[in-house]
Amino acid sequence: MRLLLALIVVVCVGQVLVACGRATDRDSIAAPSGSTVSITDVTPSVSAPLTVGQQVNLQVSLAYALTADSGTLGLIVQDGTNKPLAQSVGVVLKGGGTEKLAVSFTVPDTKAIHVYAPLSAQGQAATSTVASRSFRVQSK
Repeated sequence: MRLLLALIVVVCVGQVLVACGRATDRDSIAAPSGSTVSITDVTPSVSAPLTVGQQVNLQVSLAYALTADSGTLGLIVQDGTNKPLAQSVGVVLKGGGTEKLAVSFTVPDTKAIHVYAPLSAQGQAATSTVASRSFRVQSK
């Protein structure tokens, strides 16, 4: 079950990243009109670099507004080559609110760690409604 969820998240993230690069497709896969997501806090702070081999307990505070009856809000962490490192997905209901999501991972030998927070309506295969942050990675 966990492997299936991870595979679904990886496929969705891939679609999100491809969609973010194509402005003409953005409206067709965005969460319903009026839906938004933003990252309000990240711990540890993105202002300090992470170190290769470091164990990170990442906590992200999110603010969202969803105009569909229900949907999903995720936290996806990838390395600089878009290899998945960790993910967490939860269900949210129509309206707005805040959520705190957390994941743990070990920093691989890469130049950057990317954090994505996608919001989608229930049943939506992909979304371009995504907030993101990135960490610089330094060698030991």
